[in-house]
Amino acid sequence: MNQEEIQETVQEYQMIQQQMQALEEYTEEVDEQIEEMTETQDAIEQLREAEEGSDVFLPMGSGAFAVGEVTDTSKILVEIGAETFAKKDVDDAAAFIEKRKERLQDSKDRIHEQQEELQERLMELLPKLQQIQQQMGGGQGGQPGTGPMGL
Repeated sequence: MNQEEIQETVQEYQMIQQQMQALEEYTEEVDEQIEEMTETQDAIEQLREAEEGSDVFLPMGSGAFAVGEVTDTSKILVEIGAETFAKKDVDDAAAFIEKRKERLQDSKDRIHEQQEELQERLMELLPKLQQIQQQMGGGQGGQPGTGPMGL
């Protein structure tokens, strides 16, 4: 393997590693959003069960809450995008949130597919990486990450 092939292989390996890291971070963000949607669904269910005039805790952020009174259990303000809100009845709001959650899950599934494709490419590169490691005098069990340049 000549120097140019070595450099190309190492660069491809490093690029794939960066892509895998970015996809992992994005997966974590999507998981957080899915969890938020689940919490919203739970809150909608609690609102359905609440009686008008009952006290509720209103989240203020950073673990602080205000006490409020439920005046209407039939409508919810829902962000529909770009910080624009629409008043929806509880059933429509629940359906809207469920649709968002489904889209997030679809995104997560596509990310997983991309991760699998990148993993397959890494496995294809593994013999070349092991050869490079041996050429450079690494010979440390053939595992990427243990030799020169992180190989």
